[in-house]
Amino acid sequence: MEKIFYLLLLTVCIVLSGCSQEETDNFPDPDKEEDPNGTPARKDDPKAIVINSGNITMPGSGTITVQYSDSPSGNGIDKIVDNDPDSKFSIESDKVWIVWKSDEAFIATGYFITSAEGNPENDPKSWNLSASNDNASWKTLASGSNITFTERKQKKELHFSNNNSYTYYKLSVTANNGGTKIEIADWGLTMKKVMPKSVKVVSENTTMPGMGTITVQYDDSPVGDDIDKLIDGDADTKYTANYDKVWIVWKGNSAVELDGYFITSSTFHPQFDPKSWTLSASNDSVAWEILDAKTDFTFADRKEKKSFPITDDTPYLYFKLDITANNGGITTQIADWGLKKTIKMEDLMRLASGFTHSTQTPMGVHYENRHATTDSDKAWLLDANNEPPVPGSLNGGAIWKELPVTLYPFGDPIPADINQHNIGDCGGIAALASMAYLYPDFIKSIITDNGDKTYTIDMFDPQGKPVRVTLSSAFLVTKDNGNIAAVSGKRDQACWSTLLEKAIIKYNAIYEVDTEIGGIGSHVVPPLFTGEGESFGFPAGVLNADQLKVMVETSLKKGNFVVGGFNQVKPIGNTNTVTGHAYTYLLSIDADALFSMRNPWGGNPGADGTVDGVLNIPDDDIIPTLIDVGVTGPGKAAPMKKDIKPYDPSIYSFTAHKMRVSAALMRSGM
Repeated sequence: MEKIFYLLLLTVCIVLSGCSQEETDNFPDPDKEEDPNGTPARKDDPKAIVINSGNITMPGSGTITVQYSDSPSGNGIDKIVDNDPDSKFSIESDKVWIVWKSDEAFIATGYFITSAEGNPENDPKSWNLSASNDNASWKTLASGSNITFTERKQKKELHFSNNNSYTYYKLSVTANNGGTKIEIADWGLTMKKVMPKSVKVVSENTTMPGMGTITVQYDDSPVGDDIDKLIDGDADTKYTANYDKVWIVWKGNSAVELDGYFITSSTFHPQFDPKSWTLSASNDSVAWEILDAKTDFTFADRKEKKSFPITDDTPYLYFKLDITANNGGITTQIADWGLKKTIKMEDLMRLASGFTHSTQTPMGVHYENRHATTDSDKAWLLDANNEPPVPGSLNGGAIWKELPVTLYPFGDPIPADINQHNIGDCGGIAALASMAYLYPDFIKSIITDNGDKTYTIDMFDPQGKPVRVTLSSAFLVTKDNGNIAAVSGKRDQACWSTLLEKAIIKYNAIYEVDTEIGGIGSHVVPPLFTGEGESFGFPAGVLNADQLKVMVETSLKKGNFVVGGFNQVKPIGNTNTVTGHAYTYLLSIDADALFSMRNPWGGNPGADGTVDGVLNIPDDDIIPTLIDVGVTGPGKAAPMKKDIKPYDPSIYSFTAHKMRVSAALMRSGM
């Protein structure tokens, strides 16, 4: 009876001693199997030790945890990672799991186990190596079965394929070599060896400001997703890093000053998008200056291009994008990364062509060697009863008819007062819309209401000398239905634009500079009213999107008239571009648009007039390549320039207004 009491007391003490273990993490339970005699497996009693020393078998510091805490003194779990084959870890069990929790996640592609001094029966024989990032869901990376160590302190190195980084790695020894315990001298993990990779860019690319070298932190991107895809300007390709953090460096062939940068999300899953990053710059790749930083940024769409401004105006040679977190994925993907060089007008002007400066006349080369004004010319032009011939392009389908005039339907001249109908002078009236946008007071200053249904317009003859043209209130209307054929305001109102168009027709009846107003150039019309014919242009494809934006904004802010068009039919929103047709450039109310282009039709194909013909030009690397630009100086209008604002078409358009353009013009694009 006394012996039974002592046995019970000993059992209670053993159970109680199992409650004093040191636990720092909730590691997964082992497989609880029974031995051949039906004895239940031992109860887990984990012990964890923090390892900070650099002289260990693991790639960095961390915490080592063993399933049981009863290793003999001097043979604790810390000995398994001390990189000393003369020491050993020992445990009184033929099965055990051991977990390494790294302080920083890494990609393991190999491991080793070193046999201990002692009885070979205690060597591990079969095991599994698994990994996790949450200590709950585990992935098997490798396994060993019926492994035999032929020597003491023998190091067996094994390798496996893995491209994912993990924080937890677990060695589960499922069998030893027949002994009563497990003894291991060392266990270690081999981190995947990756090196930075550089690619020299020897030709112009679409995302970086010139040629240079791009370097990425890791050289193990999947085939087809390498670093060159990051700067190819193609949102359908992508760069992939097999990590949730990565840095990328661009070294240009020369230092540049940036005004912004952009990142385009990939076609794949949002969890691989960059989420937090810094953009830094340097001139020696040692001292870095942070230009911008983003935290918890979200891309709303696939292939979404997001631009970010830079305010530092220092030129730099190196730029580093350091992605510090992605959106939760095991890899990071970017379709494109680009740096936007500060664009200066003097650089763009080297690309310009079609200069019209003349040494003969301030009106430009178009007006060289033209008819000189006579007294009889002046008298004819001043007589409102002298109506000019109907433009031949109307094919006899229009006549002059008196109409009521509302000079300024909106109080001031505005682009919405330009609505083309039957005359193919889109270039000329698009220039008039630009004049209204920039110089409404100038337009008022050159039109005199004589109070008798006649109006006198101040103009300049081909030699740049002032000449005055007086007009009646008769305007071109179609013979078949009496609709106004000339340019008009909304709802077919004759207004200031109708008068200026008629003044051009009457002017050409004398000077015959443009015998047919149909097809008149946008650079030809402003000089008639401003006395200056200095102009230049950029054909489609010469300027990229950023350069176009700078050119348009700078030109408008300087007070230049800006007109252009498209060389292909492409969709924009719910409509299409029109070729062979002139548009007026305006600042856009859409923050994501490069600028606006207003169709002088007052509408666009397939759409009503509620947006006044305005197209907001996207920065999509497609539409901007189709655009040409013509810029004409302001001449005598310059002192009257107003501060311009983005053009809001909703203020000036009416649901009731319907675009009315002749079928012939719609077919021709004029």
